[in-house]
Amino acid sequence: MLDWLNFGALALAVAVATYKLLRVRGKPGADGIRYLCAFFLCIGLGLAVMAPPVLTAVSRIEPVPNLGRLAGNALEMLAAYFLGALGCAVARPAGTRRWLRRHGLLLAGAVGLMAALLTTAETEFTLNFVNVYSHEPQVVGYLAVFFCYILVCLYAFMSGVGGYLRHTGDGVLGVGLRFVVAGT
Repeated sequence: MLDWLNFGALALAVAVATYKLLRVRGKPGADGIRYLCAFFLCIGLGLAVMAPPVLTAVSRIEPVPNLGRLAGNALEMLAAYFLGALGCAVARPAGTRRWLRRHGLLLAGAVGLMAALLTTAETEFTLNFVNVYSHEPQVVGYLAVFFCYILVCLYAFMSGVGGYLRHTGDGVLGVGLRFVVAGT
């Protein structure tokens, strides 16, 4: 029952994010909304793929063990990419395209490296992936690349919003943004 409630919540988040993305399509000055909605869309899809019933179902048809886990982690990294883009768009809108290009290449390289590490590791599918394979060097590398990329994007978000906060007052927006930065 709880799995269906979780999937329902994820489906609602994905539907709302998709709806908002379609509504702001082509509108100038809506880059921040696009990045935020893309973040929610990717994190929702990533969490749906990483759900135990989905991972178990995918494991029956995947050609390489834990390929479903790689897809879920790649979606979560894409969500972090859009969060970093949001931070950049808030602080330095003119430099956002450059940031997107540079970090897009970094994301592609990180996912490629994770795929190479995962396919060379001697693993079988298990839901307790980290507990079972934490002694394997390739899996440690896989997890290190994943977490380092997420940290890079979180830092970009925090520094972007933090830079924006220096130019705002102590009003409601400033207080709210400080809570957001503290939460990350």
